[in-house]
Amino acid sequence: FLPVSFLSAEEESDDLSEQQDFERLFLESVYKKDPVIELILECTFDACEKIRVFLRNCVYLGPAREKSERFYTFSSNNANGIGKTGKGTADLLFKNPKVVTDVNDALGKFEIGYKLKVIAFQDEETSKPSDLYAIRLVDNRLGVSVSPLDVGYGVSQILPIIVQSLFAQNQTILIEQPEVHIHPRLQTELASLLAKSIKKPKKNTFIIETHSEHLMLRLQKLIRQGTLKKEDVSVVYVDRDEMGSTILDLRLDGEGDFIDAWPEGFFEEGFYEVF
Repeated sequence: FLPVSFLSAEEESDDLSEQQDFERLFLESVYKKDPVIELILECTFDACEKIRVFLRNCVYLGPAREKSERFYTFSSNNANGIGKTGKGTADLLFKNPKVVTDVNDALGKFEIGYKLKVIAFQDEETSKPSDLYAIRLVDNRLGVSVSPLDVGYGVSQILPIIVQSLFAQNQTILIEQPEVHIHPRLQTELASLLAKSIKKPKKNTFIIETHSEHLMLRLQKLIRQGTLKKEDVSVVYVDRDEMGSTILDLRLDGEGDFIDAWPEGFFEEGFYEVF
């Protein structure tokens, strides 16, 4: 058993090199000097470093994102993303005007009907910008500015995904059930946004756990249109039987159609409801 620890992005500092030195000295003291053991140690440390790099570039977003608030206080966190519940979405928007612009472009394609705006407040005594701010949605037709709390709950659920997808670069983004509380049409547009984020200049990778037929259908359509290649999408289904769990790789052809049949009782439910 090798005493190798993996540190989060927030804990990465000078302590990391000290930790690596400690690990190396510990293992060398255990195994002494042996050419074969030294080679194994080098391979082990090289593998650990690659895993560290991979984990530092991973972002996880859970199925239940934080609900919006009327006002925010900047937390000064300098993380690689918005956090597993999307709590850092507002802070990221507050400090990145370019992301706000990109989000508004995406909202236009989603046809949500609102434009995002960040309002910063000033300190009354010093007249300098304070850490207090608000996220507002401006109605495209009426020009009325409202809090995200005053619109559909789905906005608070989809906004963190949009922000993370547009902010991240060369990262692996893990999203659990992105379709929760999101209108079916928006699920399809979300698939298009994710497809765009895997290409240059973002070049992100997404690992998504979903039950959304709408998201899958849009990805198939993008392959059929040539926007995506079949190699860009990997569909993995986890099935269960009396022997345990089985991993099924469901292949797609150049037209976006499935070569392999879906397991019984999944996307054909709509067919059975109609007929």
